[in-house]
Formats: sequence, structure tokens, C-alpha cells
Amino acid sequence: MTKIAAEMSDSRPAEAAGLCREAQALAERFNYDQGRAYALGILIFCEIVLAHYREALAHGLESLEMLRSLGEEDRACRRQNQIACIYRYLGDYPRAAESYVRWSRLPEN
Repeated sequence: MTKIAAEMSDSRPAEAAGLCREAQALAERFNYDQGRAYALGILIFCEIVLAHYREALAHGLESLEMLRSLGEEDRACRRQNQIACIYRYLGDYPRAAESYVRWSRLPEN
């Protein structure tokens, strides 16, 4: 389901988002956190394309915590970058900058 959603996320983001929500519900039902995190990642992209930035941010923050708890630091780092972009789209430049610093793993001054 997520593979199909990923393939159609550019051309039909609303439909892809629906598939992601279904995949996420199935992953929750079976306690499959990796699948849930993957579905959330595609859903975030769809929400960005649809300009649903607040929803994308909420899912991004949820997904970030999930990826960290799974020990998937590389994916968590990429998710942090995605969150920084969302903050930028929302016009929250200070939080965007903070997120970029976290993403780049540079120490804060």
C-alpha cells in the first residue's frame, strides 16, 4: 500500500495520503512501528504537496520520535530536515533554523 502511495504522491497526493492513512492504521493494528513510520513519511510529503503544513508538521514530529525510538538515526536526521522545511513553509524561521542545526548535527552556539 505504501509503495503505491509513494508512486502516486506527486501526481495524486490526496489519494496517496488516503492510502498512507490506511497503511498507518494497519501498521498500528499489528504494532509494526517501522511500517507506521514509513507510511507517515509518505503522508508528510503528500501533506506538503497539498499545502497542509500544520498536519505535515504534526506527523513529522510524531514520526521523528518514532524513528528515534527505533534507533533509525539516519532516517530521523532526514525527518528533522523535512521538519525544518515545514517550519520554513509556515514562516517560522527561528524554528526552521533550529531544526536545520539539529539536522546537520552541528553543535549549537
